[in-house]
Amino acid sequence: MLIATRLWFSACLVLTVLAMMAALVLWTITSMDRAVSGRLQARELLLQVGLVLSDLRQAEAGQRGYLLTGVDSYLTPVQDSNQTIPGRLNELELAAVGSGQLQPRVAQLKGLAKEKIDELQQTIAARRDQGFEAANKLVMTHRGKQLMDKASEVVNEIKAVQRAEIDRRGAELQDIHYRLVIGLILGSLGVGACILLTNALIVRSLRRPLDALRKGIDRIAAGDLTQEIEASGKDELNQLARAFNAMMADLRTERASRQQAEEEVARGAVALRAHSIELEHRTRTIDLLGRMANRLPGSKDEQEFVTVIERFAPQILTGARGALYVLSNSQTLLRRIGEWNDPIGSAAEFIPSECWGIRRGHPHIITDTASDIACQHVNAEQLTGYRCLPLVAQGETVGLFYIEERQGETAINDQDLRALTETVALSLVNLRLHEKLRNQSIRDPLTGLFNRRYLEESLELECSRAERSREPIAVVMLDVDHFKRFNDTFGHDAGDVVLKHVGEILKRSVRQGDLACRFGGEEFVLVMPGTSVAEAAEVAERVRESIKRLEVAYRNQSLGKITISLGVAPHPAAGQTPAELIEAADQMLYAAKSAGRDRVQLFGADDPMQFESEIVAAE
Repeated sequence: MLIATRLWFSACLVLTVLAMMAALVLWTITSMDRAVSGRLQARELLLQVGLVLSDLRQAEAGQRGYLLTGVDSYLTPVQDSNQTIPGRLNELELAAVGSGQLQPRVAQLKGLAKEKIDELQQTIAARRDQGFEAANKLVMTHRGKQLMDKASEVVNEIKAVQRAEIDRRGAELQDIHYRLVIGLILGSLGVGACILLTNALIVRSLRRPLDALRKGIDRIAAGDLTQEIEASGKDELNQLARAFNAMMADLRTERASRQQAEEEVARGAVALRAHSIELEHRTRTIDLLGRMANRLPGSKDEQEFVTVIERFAPQILTGARGALYVLSNSQTLLRRIGEWNDPIGSAAEFIPSECWGIRRGHPHIITDTASDIACQHVNAEQLTGYRCLPLVAQGETVGLFYIEERQGETAINDQDLRALTETVALSLVNLRLHEKLRNQSIRDPLTGLFNRRYLEESLELECSRAERSREPIAVVMLDVDHFKRFNDTFGHDAGDVVLKHVGEILKRSVRQGDLACRFGGEEFVLVMPGTSVAEAAEVAERVRESIKRLEVAYRNQSLGKITISLGVAPHPAAGQTPAELIEAADQMLYAAKSAGRDRVQLFGADDPMQFESEIVAAE
């Protein structure tokens, strides 16, 4: 008998047993579905019956609230019950059709619910039309309570019937499960017996030819592709042997082709790995550039701007040493404002003409300092190469990006460097524009001092800080004496020259953290946090003497002697608020003017402090 015939006979036997098992499973599923549906329906009936009883009780509670108070809002549960109870009872009637135990009880519950709703409506109408006493008489008949008790009794009977149905269905499910388990066990045993019988028949007739086939395959598996299996018969195994021999001939041909393909795949894998590394690098660089570009516009000043560059540039240009230079507003000086990885080849400051990159307006790249022209600001002896990349944005050169290259260090990616310089250049232009606009809003355009608006905002902040820290504040108000004389005699342009010189002296006279402001016209204000009255008087005297020594000329004509009067007011003695301090300093200034000008008046002093030039000389 052919192997195929034996296998066909065994397969038919196994399929017969499996068909019987499938029929058993199908019958089990149908029975379980019916039982589960019955349990679910019974549970749904239990829920609906409970909801009907709950609605009746809520309606009764609403009726009682209305009878006692007469407030219409208590009738909401009654109105809701009138709408929901009929629908629930109709669903119960449909579910109870055909049930000898449920149908009469549901019909009885429906009648009781209708009577209860009518009783509620009757009582409510009596309360609305005739008052509490009439409604109370109806309630005292206890008809409503009797209806609710009877409804509760019927609901409990329905629940008992449904619970019994649920228990019956559960027992039915257990019985079906038991039958299914027994059937599956017997079917599995039958399938196993069929398989064992078929295996015994096949093994008995196939063992010898299969052993020969296995030995030949083992030799081929050992690498002997020239080996062929003997095939002399006409059964399936001999046909398999002949097919195997043909396959080995193809394998010998394929083996040579495969070796060639493997070499090509290896080369492709190397290229793919290199591309993957490059892609990862590009993704990381794009992420870093994006984060840097996102943070640069938020920099409030140059220091924060440099901090962002120094944090991200070493990550984008891994291992590179570099520095950032900005071009002064006068276009005459390049100043280093930031650096990373300790560059050593470039000066801290230099003029633009010393850099080939700035002069040409294009990147100046030196790969071998011994064979090319180096910039004057670079110490080329310590470097293998370097790059000077002008920062140009919107047609304006704003700075220089300087990168050093040393022998043995990681090569710089030109694409990353170009993207970095473009981002920094645009952000630097935006920062300068922001600073320019901010200075225009808080600076006096003539003197460069802070304006009155900035003074008022800053003085209010300093007063708040002084209240918390108990530190003193000194406010000095000063005025150019006889300023109208300069305007009338030499013209308003000459008066502007005087104000500019006064502003320059005030800038040089205050500490970092102090404020020098133009209050208006020829009036100026100095705010000195943490300064006592005595210290403020010394500063005021130095300012007075410096201005008195000024020699100002306009159009080759001397403007003559310039003097100022000053008033000093301390916080909190002279005032708690900015307005009080300004007012006190103004009063002291007025006192100095009244006492003869060219002097300092302290708050609380009886006489102004007069410092004539002769006395100063004598001292």
